[in-house]
Amino acid sequence: MFEGLSPRPIVLVVDPDALTMTGIAAALHLSGYEAHCARDAQAALKAAHDLSLDLVILDVNLGGDSGIELGTRIQATERNRDVSLMFLS
Repeated sequence: MFEGLSPRPIVLVVDPDALTMTGIAAALHLSGYEAHCARDAQAALKAAHDLSLDLVILDVNLGGDSGIELGTRIQATERNRDVSLMFLS
């Protein structure tokens, strides 16, 4: 194993609904993923700055913010330029 790399793929779940977000994160965790959660754009951007993500799952409507715009902003970070995005509605 390469030093410094997570043995599990890292997924960021962004959803303003805590129940939905934690349910998705729990299912990912049980499937072997390292799941991180954010309830808004600010928290998601901080996570994207701190983590090298393999996938970001975003709600399209983030309570006033656009999940699609947020995905574009996350991909604009150097660390996550090539991260895959999955949108929920």
